[in-house]
Amino acid sequence: MSIQNDIETSQDDLRAISRLLGDALSQFAKLFQNEVDLAKAELGEKAQKIGNALGFIAAGAVLVITLVVPAAGVAATAALDSKAMAAAAASA
Repeated sequence: MSIQNDIETSQDDLRAISRLLGDALSQFAKLFQNEVDLAKAELGEKAQKIGNALGFIAAGAVLVITLVVPAAGVAATAALDSKAMAAAAASA
């Protein structure tokens, strides 16, 4: 009877260990999936911040171009006018 009792106890212990290992693996898989989801969310936030920053940079570039190009045109016109005036004064 003692051997039979030991065998039954061993089988119960094996079932308990098997159940514990199964639970541990299930929790590990759930934890891993949660970490992957968290990493995706963090990357999404960072990508959104980068996108916003690039948008501001592009808007700034457009503003600079719209201010610099006309100013350069005015400067070039003024330079050409001063050369024309100098040439006219020299010929007079």
